[in-house]
Amino acid sequence: MESKSNQIEDYRYIHITQDNIPKCFYSFNGKLHLKFSKALPLDIRFPLILDHKMARVAAMILDGCISKDHNGCMFSQKKDKSKIHEFNRIIEEVFTIQGRTSECKDTGTLRVDYSRKAFGRFLNECMDIHKSDESARIPYWVWISPNHVVREYLRYAFAMEGSVHDYLRGAEIRFHSVDLPYLHELQRLLAEKFVITSKIQSYYIKDYGWKYYLWFSNKKDIIRFGEVGFAMEPHQKRLAELIASFKNKAWEITLVNMLNLHERFTVKDVHRLFPYLNKRSVWQRLTELGALGYLTENNRIYAITDIGHRTANMLKSKVRIEPLRTKPNENEESVLAYLRYKGRGYRNEIARELRISPITIRDSLRRLIKKGEVQVCEIDKFQRRFYALAGSASSYQDSANPNL
Repeated sequence: MESKSNQIEDYRYIHITQDNIPKCFYSFNGKLHLKFSKALPLDIRFPLILDHKMARVAAMILDGCISKDHNGCMFSQKKDKSKIHEFNRIIEEVFTIQGRTSECKDTGTLRVDYSRKAFGRFLNECMDIHKSDESARIPYWVWISPNHVVREYLRYAFAMEGSVHDYLRGAEIRFHSVDLPYLHELQRLLAEKFVITSKIQSYYIKDYGWKYYLWFSNKKDIIRFGEVGFAMEPHQKRLAELIASFKNKAWEITLVNMLNLHERFTVKDVHRLFPYLNKRSVWQRLTELGALGYLTENNRIYAITDIGHRTANMLKSKVRIEPLRTKPNENEESVLAYLRYKGRGYRNEIARELRISPITIRDSLRRLIKKGEVQVCEIDKFQRRFYALAGSASSYQDSANPNL
């Protein structure tokens, strides 16, 4: 059964009717014929709804092609051969034609062929799917379809040409193509529909030519892509593992917990969710969420955006959200108590004695310096900065923002 949101969006599907088919076709006895051609007709029930199934077909043809003279269409697959049967099933259901399936014994590639000129021309001229002598493109109707149709197109496109790539700098989501204009379109679609920022890299293969790939590795972009995913189980499993491996950030915990608030809320409402934070820290989190596009603000009244809701729900189900372990006020009090007792100390020493992460101690010291409660009193020969209570020792003349 389709989700409620999908049902709400159904009225926005793009339709192909008999009134808007190209002049090269005509309808006779309920079938679609090509003018001035003996090609076998297509048995199509109008209006043809360009839904999620048609989005799958448009994306899967990235691993296939329509011949330049429209005489045929083919789709091949080696990574996931079940896609051949899925493609064939959709075509048979919508166009009432069956393809011829064959397998290459040398490579193990499975393919399905359709030798039907009316079919090839319909895909190209009515559904805006490129043929072999044209650059790949995203069909016009995908851009203006409901979000779940766009998502389905991307899921299948990334299943055909995408991957989760392990790299020295960390994991990346990649999409390979020989058509640079297509990658620019894909880059814009990801940005407009899912607020995913990506880059395009080119590389040259001897005796082949230039190839390109779109990529993104930023954590927030990968999390947002989790809303899209791959229509291929191994890739999807790797993506889920990658997202699950991310350590939760303060804004993620805050965003998920804000789902429990009313549609509109204030800093005070959020502060009730995190009573151990001061209001300035809460405001900083809300500012960060706004910069990420997850919140809107008007006269200090906040609301979660659509992309914020989708991201929060995705994080809630796919990322383990734990209670916040860092309590800034308590950490600062612990640091001050330590310095009152010991007189002074350097970051790692304080962290070791208090059994608190050095990163947490670093952040606490920075805040205490800004408040004027702590100062740098010495830097030793090992370049360790020693801290003391403000006024209790001579301040070391360091930069305004010491590297803790």
